[in-house]
Amino acid sequence: PPTKTMINKALALLINIGAMTTTRALTSLGDVLAVMPCDPRIAKMLVYAAALSCLDPILTFAASISYRSPFIMCLPFERERAQNAKLNLAQGSGSDGIAVANGYSEWVRASRNGKSFKFCRENFMSRSSLGMIRSIRGQMFRFLKDARLIPREVTSPSDAKLNRFSKCLPLTRALIALGAYPNIAMGSIGVTASSRKKGGLKYETRDRMKNVMVHPSSVNKTHKDPKYPYMGFFEVVRSTNVFLHTTSVASPLSLILLTGHMETFGENQPGAYGLQLDPFLRWTCSKGLSSRLETLRKAILGCVSMMLPKARHLKENKLSHAQAQRIVEAVVEVLTTESQDADLFRADSGRMSSRMGSSVSSASSSFFAGNGKGRGGGGRGRRRRDEWSEWDDPVGEEEGYGGIMEPAVSKEEHYNRLRGLQKLADANDQKSANTPGA
Repeated sequence: PPTKTMINKALALLINIGAMTTTRALTSLGDVLAVMPCDPRIAKMLVYAAALSCLDPILTFAASISYRSPFIMCLPFERERAQNAKLNLAQGSGSDGIAVANGYSEWVRASRNGKSFKFCRENFMSRSSLGMIRSIRGQMFRFLKDARLIPREVTSPSDAKLNRFSKCLPLTRALIALGAYPNIAMGSIGVTASSRKKGGLKYETRDRMKNVMVHPSSVNKTHKDPKYPYMGFFEVVRSTNVFLHTTSVASPLSLILLTGHMETFGENQPGAYGLQLDPFLRWTCSKGLSSRLETLRKAILGCVSMMLPKARHLKENKLSHAQAQRIVEAVVEVLTTESQDADLFRADSGRMSSRMGSSVSSASSSFFAGNGKGRGGGGRGRRRRDEWSEWDDPVGEEEGYGGIMEPAVSKEEHYNRLRGLQKLADANDQKSANTPGA
């Protein structure tokens, strides 16, 4: 049987990704992750990918993680060609996951033209592994449909309804970072050019493993000067050194908006105010930027909650489809702007510049203007009880966008609450009628 330490680590992971509360109650998100036959982090990545309309590349990467990489080991004299082919597929994204997703989609296209064998030979990919990944993709897609996360009329993971932003590399990379969390390593800042030339950046992991390097098979092996010092990874390999395997560069905003539990610090310390996901991932910033990010983060949770069967009746699902689309568009624009402007984040100090606040405000201005603090707007406030639809009742008015992280509420318990409130209202009405002078 597993040791107590391993059990505690597993519980801590489930709490960390929002699948379980601190009292060990399953959340609405956890209820969905429990029926997915894969690592809960991968399952959460798939749920968010479906909510943010970027399913196809993430489904491919999830299938490869559940099986194995489609890239083959080659002879020493072919390694440089193999690495260049993988870098071309990664499109400069700094993500092994994007290289896999692009490689798979190109293989599918080549197979239709009868050039599958040639493509695999030129890109050092295994046809049998790609075929297995295709099979696992189909299984995972069916599991998403069985969990009622995808409309029944959608028959393919490549459907345009699920892939409006699947070509957005910053969003795809952010979702891969979500799947890796809490496996995020931090690169050494201020290393010399000679040390970079010898072996690239050194990384430190959350459990204090230092001088860790990126595995030679990764597209980030030659990533000497990453834009951000954060690297998501899915495996640690020990050989001549300790290596991070299957890596993806992670930007600060992708981590803040999609992972962990956001908290602020330095409330009473001038110049030291900031936000953190945990003691390992901390950034200093202005209070205005922190507030904007928290609002956008809660709006994202609202979009995800719209898909969860046991959270659809909660307050956060007052979002209309158009409002949810505006939220996703704001997230895409914020992540794209961040990826294009290297000055928004100062890696040497871990500080977000004031320009990042302007960028977040500008990119999401239409969303904030139309929805206040992301709570739906559009005049969809309280309605009379006889106007409430079956799964659109205002439960938990004070909770805002907390439903995804709150314990799952059954439909029966939901209506018991309503009946209790109605009885209380009827009792108050009777009491008022019996009071003289009322």
